[in-house]
Amino acid sequence: SWSRFVVYPQTAINARTPLVDLAIVHSPPALHGENYPLKAVATFHEIAEITEVKLLLGLRESATDSSSAHYVYLDEPTADSSARRKYVSVDVGSLDKDSTIERRVFFHSDIDGVKTMAARITYDVQVLVDPAIGYVTCSCKKEVSSPIEIISPFSIGLTMTTLKFETINKVNAGEPFLLLTDVRCISPWPITIDFTSYDLSSLVQKSSKNADSQLEELTLEKNDVISECQSLLVPFTKKATRAAPLGTYSLTWHRSDSNSQVTTILSLPTVSIAAVPFWIETNMPAYGFQRSPASLAYTIHNRTNRVQEFVATLDPSDSFVFSGHKQSTFRVLPEGDYRLTYSLFPLASGNLPLPRLHLNLPDNPTAADSDSLVQRLIPTHLFVKPSGTAVKDVIPMYC
Repeated sequence: SWSRFVVYPQTAINARTPLVDLAIVHSPPALHGENYPLKAVATFHEIAEITEVKLLLGLRESATDSSSAHYVYLDEPTADSSARRKYVSVDVGSLDKDSTIERRVFFHSDIDGVKTMAARITYDVQVLVDPAIGYVTCSCKKEVSSPIEIISPFSIGLTMTTLKFETINKVNAGEPFLLLTDVRCISPWPITIDFTSYDLSSLVQKSSKNADSQLEELTLEKNDVISECQSLLVPFTKKATRAAPLGTYSLTWHRSDSNSQVTTILSLPTVSIAAVPFWIETNMPAYGFQRSPASLAYTIHNRTNRVQEFVATLDPSDSFVFSGHKQSTFRVLPEGDYRLTYSLFPLASGNLPLPRLHLNLPDNPTAADSDSLVQRLIPTHLFVKPSGTAVKDVIPMYC
């Protein structure tokens, strides 16, 4: 009776188990910004010739993840952006039954975190089903995945200081300051620093013309720290500027076991600029001799658009006898300057404290801290050699 037959409207057809070992070979973690090498290795264990072999290798991402910061290259990285892919597909063709294939790709990421790399291989193989029926073509597929951790190779710290290495959080227009850059290697792999550079904004300039890279051809292990120092200057302008971006810091490096260079770019901070009402330029010898006169001159520059009145006072010192006005009052025109000249007579030898200069601006109530500015701008000591020392034996000291 036909009623005894059960009809099933759907039938599950299971694919043939692929006889292939597929693996993604790499050495994590990957470093931020580098072209990280990976290799897909497929080893076949089929009993017949394999045809229509295709290998797909790339990033496994969600439908909402379309970031351009992650991509892969096939075989070799290139500067051509058109070669960047989320995945690469390779048509291998036909292979013998016990073949092994390898394909290398490079993974690039500009964002730290964890990404998943997936590999999929498909192929056709002739399988004998029954001697009466003969061979049928089976399509086989296998897919594997591997997580890749991306970490930053460096931890970079920035500190701004005065020329006396006192930490500051703002700079004075026209006053040189130091930018200290500390680079700590946090990569588990040895890193070689090729060179560094500062790309400064138009509002900032280097106060030294010979300011080349101080970090070149240095190999770092994990937790090694290197530092460099640049003397910078925000030039004085008539137009008031309250803040200035410093620019960017570039560090070009490569893994010590690779020649592929990577450039890491760090944005430098934006600094607050304080407008100073005056500036002091000091002229003095690098060293002096005991009981031999030496000249000392201070040039005071008016950095405002109005006439400023100054009261200058020079404190006495136990180490020097000096000639010149102990106290004087003068006025300086806008963008003008005034020169104070003294003759010093050292009474002892050694690194001696200079007579301290004080400036007050009685007509400028906003310049209440003018004296602290003066002490930052002028030298505090002069190295004095004992009398009778030959010039050729003198090692000058700048204070």
